[in-house]
Amino acid sequence: MSEYKNNNREEEPFRFSIDEQIGVVATYSNGWSKEVNVVNWNERGPKIDIRDWDPGHVRMRKGVTLRREEAVEVVKILTRYLAATSEPEWQTPQVQARSANEWQAPQMPQASYSLSA
Repeated sequence: MSEYKNNNREEEPFRFSIDEQIGVVATYSNGWSKEVNVVNWNERGPKIDIRDWDPGHVRMRKGVTLRREEAVEVVKILTRYLAATSEPEWQTPQVQARSANEWQAPQMPQASYSLSA
């Protein structure tokens, strides 16, 4: 387990370990990268984690941590959304936020997802 202390805050340090590196989403010119990992925060069990990390995996930025069930739901929602859109609508200023349940995705074969715990 590594220990991290945010010097900008008056709180106790927390501990983490990256149990599995699933993939790199993007790498930036400063060396940091947005990654999907399995991380154990404060020895509370592994969670799927998406956030920016420095090259040495010592410092990190704010991110999203998901239980396995939550990650499966995110995959379903994004699969449905991406199947229903042909262009990156989020880059168009006129787009309004919509609920993921409003998307009418075409019928697709049932996919099976396996995420390491």
